[in-house]
Amino acid sequence: MLKSILYNDSCKKHFKGGVTLFLKKLSVNKLISIDYYSNGSLKTIKGRVYKLDLIKQSLLLKDETHQPFTIQLSGIRQIY
Repeated sequence: MLKSILYNDSCKKHFKGGVTLFLKKLSVNKLISIDYYSNGSLKTIKGRVYKLDLIKQSLLLKDETHQPFTIQLSGIRQIY
């Protein structure tokens, strides 16, 4: 089920190594940067992963000021 939710053509293009690398980067407990699309524009946020909701297909981060922030998984372009 997890593969069907996260693995699509955009995953192949943007995440070398596919779903495994994608989930590995999300599971690390350190600051990560994510490039994502929101309302047609590319944005970047830095933060720690707080929650991964596969039902809603969203990622909840806490940024550097500990404010919660939600990103749709389909909008994620790159994680570093």
